Order: sequence, then structure tokens, then C-alpha cells
Amino acid sequence: MQIRKPISNGLRRARGVTLIELMIALSIGSFLMIGAVTVFVQSRTVFRVTESVSRIQENARFVLDALGPDIRMASYFGLTSRSNKVQGRATAFEPTPPGLGVGSDCGPNWSISVTEEVGGSNNGYAWDCAAFGGVPAPTADTFVVRRASQAAIAGALTDGTLYLQSARFQDSQIFVGTAVPPGYLPATSQTYRVVVNGYYVSQNSSLDTPENNVPSL
Repeated sequence: MQIRKPISNGLRRARGVTLIELMIALSIGSFLMIGAVTVFVQSRTVFRVTESVSRIQENARFVLDALGPDIRMASYFGLTSRSNKVQGRATAFEPTPPGLGVGSDCGPNWSISVTEEVGGSNNGYAWDCAAFGGVPAPTADTFVVRRASQAAIAGALTDGTLYLQSARFQDSQIFVGTAVPPGYLPATSQTYRVVVNGYYVSQNSSLDTPENNVPSL
């Protein structure tokens, strides 16, 4: 004879959780969720800080790579070893020599003040020429390097360009135009382009978007 268990016994054994057990489970789950969210937020903050530091270091390396070669060339004037032997030079407080006025210059005699091979200003953009986008950084430092081009000019000269006729046994001469000043021999002099590079930090760059300005050197 087969004895079957009553169905009601199985139903009585199938019980759910109590309200207290449910509240305990929800509390534990909430604490775990809060901990996970806190770890996520902290990790994201650390990532942003690390990314910002990396970007600053990257920009610093770019600045040094850009300035380094130019600074090493400062006070190089071809065959002339001393800038005070360059005729046609003038400081900002001296009259501009005849024929050496430079259009769109960044100040009085800014391009021909070669005795100031390296110059600059602190916490202020004081040049007369317009900054990129017309908006320099409020506390932008400026830095300028004056020198001759690395290689002498071998071909024809360009009208309106500032040149330096650098000589070995006589004073050198700054001039504008295509005609080399008289009295210089090819065997003892060479023609170089006058190079004046000014550096500063602008609030704008070519990477600007309508909602975000990207500073640039």
C-alpha cells in the first residue's frame, strides 16, 4: 500500500523572508552600493588629477623643446661674436636708424635691439603687437630671443626683410632690402636673416571651440 504525503505539508514548509530579514538585506546592499560608488568617485577623481598632471608635464616638455634650441642660439650673429659690433642696432630709448623702421613691430626698435639678446617681462603682456586672438593671458610672461639665422643666405635677398651683414674683421651691419651694404667682401662677410622670436601664453589657440578656449604658447 502506497502512502502519499499531504500537499498541505509542502505548502506549509515553503516560507518567505520576514520583514526584518528583508530590511537587513536592503541595509547590507545599500552599504555595499555606497562603498562601491565611493570607490568609483575617488578613483575617477584620482584619474582626473593624474591626467591633469600628465597634461601639464606634456605641455612643459613641449615648451622646453620649443624654447631650448632658440635660447641656445641667442646672441648668435654669424661671424660677429659681439652684438655691440653690430651697426644699425638701437634700443627702445634711441632713435630708429634711417631705413630700419620695421612695420608691425612689437615696440620701438623691438627687432633691432640686438644688444638685448634675451629679454622678457613678468606677469604682463607689454608688447605693442597684437596677441593671438587679441587676448593674451592676464598674467602672461613674455620672453624674447634675438639672433641671426642659423645658416647664411646663399640666394637672392627678399625686399622688406631685415638682414644682418656679418663680418669677421669689421663691424657688422643691419639692413633692409635686397642690396648688401657697400664695403663688405664676400671672403670675410656673410648675409644672415635677423631672427626675433617672442613667446607668451595666449588665452586662445587654433584648437578653440565655441564652449572651450584652449591656451597656447
